[in-house]
Amino acid sequence: MDKRITILTWLFLLGAFWLPAQEESFTDYTIDKEQVVALERADQIPATWWSWLDQTMEEVQILGLGEVSHYTQECYTYKAAIIEHLAQKGLLQGLVLEVDFGQALFWNDYLLTGIGDPDSLVRKSGWFTYRTEEFRDLLVALRAYNEGAETPIQIFGMEMTTVQSNLQWLKSYVAKSGLGTEELEKLMEAERTMVVFWEHDQAMIQGYWNLYYTLQAWLENNAEALQLGQGETAFQVAERIAEVFRQYATYVAQDDFSLQVTMRDLFSTRNVAWVHQQLGEEARLAIWAHNGHVNLRSVRFGYPVLGEHLSRWYGEAYFALGFTFGTGQFGAFSENDGFKTWTYEEVPQGSLQEKLGALALGDVYLDIRGLLQEDRRLGSYLRSDILYRGDLGEFLANADFLYTNPINLASSYDGLIYLHRTHTPTGLEWIRGD
Repeated sequence: MDKRITILTWLFLLGAFWLPAQEESFTDYTIDKEQVVALERADQIPATWWSWLDQTMEEVQILGLGEVSHYTQECYTYKAAIIEHLAQKGLLQGLVLEVDFGQALFWNDYLLTGIGDPDSLVRKSGWFTYRTEEFRDLLVALRAYNEGAETPIQIFGMEMTTVQSNLQWLKSYVAKSGLGTEELEKLMEAERTMVVFWEHDQAMIQGYWNLYYTLQAWLENNAEALQLGQGETAFQVAERIAEVFRQYATYVAQDDFSLQVTMRDLFSTRNVAWVHQQLGEEARLAIWAHNGHVNLRSVRFGYPVLGEHLSRWYGEAYFALGFTFGTGQFGAFSENDGFKTWTYEEVPQGSLQEKLGALALGDVYLDIRGLLQEDRRLGSYLRSDILYRGDLGEFLANADFLYTNPINLASSYDGLIYLHRTHTPTGLEWIRGD
């Protein structure tokens, strides 16, 4: 009898240690005010949050600044405030944008030299996301900082999805060199589709490969003369433009869309790494892009995104800061009405957004990385499948308007800013041209 009791006792103890624990339910979990930082709005961020950011950036090399949509004013104002603050503190040397590599070169020239009209430079951009007063004002502020800075802030683009600005910069570079060849000139002037999302026939795809190989050979054959004539930095930019052409050609040569989007984020990662190399391994960068690129793991799609690549490469020296929202407005293209302002007044019941809005603190910050270490119960919640209203893209179908999906915040972001109510930014009229 005693032996049977002993055996049963041991079996019970083994089961307590080795049987899988029942999954904890967080359906009714409530976030406390003490677990967030009240930001209120971008121009009223408390000093304690700035101190936290300064301390965090001491250990971070790349800060990913997301956005819940490509056209939400509060995302612009918060990101601008963060970038300007870090610049003033000497904690930021480069800003990498979700924009084509060539486009950012013209903005960077303005930041470094002050030559040009920032309003016109922004209005001429083919990217509607940057044709705003908010982004223009950020350029002006960074230029003012650079005038007295020992190490100026520089801007770069990480995208390879359009090449018009790359060609514009390259034509000027080749013309100044006086070393251009008839073949290279012909290839630069050829008619072609310049956006990867549009249709390309085989002849056009081959034309991009011809441009890449011809440019690469021209740079190699004239390397010494080009570096003496226009400097090493300009030569390295020209080499990178050749690489962007190769990335573009590789993308449009694929028929599988899932492979294309996978390549896009991989190429963006390589371009970010190139920027970091250019500025020096001690440099700190901020990335301005959609949540869907900067997060640690894709929330909605099944392929590795920029933030996932960077987090694997840099570890905790990469910090993904995302944005989400409660109610308000944003801008996006519709299926039938072109670009328009959308208004949302519903918050999905039981969602993270509803829980954060219920705090009645306005905009708040959720320090996911820190809370995972400090608050066991909240950490378990952040690791669970949380009902979450999804982010909004450049195009929006009514059917997707308020889609929700479960999200594991702990594996998606290091930090999250909740915007209680949003507005559209102040758009600038597009100056179309070459």
